[in-house]
Amino acid sequence: MRIFATIFDFLFGCRHSELSRVFTIGGQTYRVCCTCGARFSYSLASMRLGARVAVVPVRVTLPALSRLGRGSLSVLPKDLQME
Repeated sequence: MRIFATIFDFLFGCRHSELSRVFTIGGQTYRVCCTCGARFSYSLASMRLGARVAVVPVRVTLPALSRLGRGSLSVLPKDLQME
């Protein structure tokens, strides 16, 4: 199944032609695709791109939003605002 996803991405996915400058944050050096947001490891020694880095999405739950305070919640859409 994974091979079909790889082939599909190759044929129809992002070409990663617009990459950011090199970032080193938290001991990891990488570049980011400005089109799709994919991260790629980067070697400073050889100055080449490496493998794609898997990024775990961050989820903000409603209890975490309530800690922001009522004034901060006014910028949220109506369905996420708390009374």
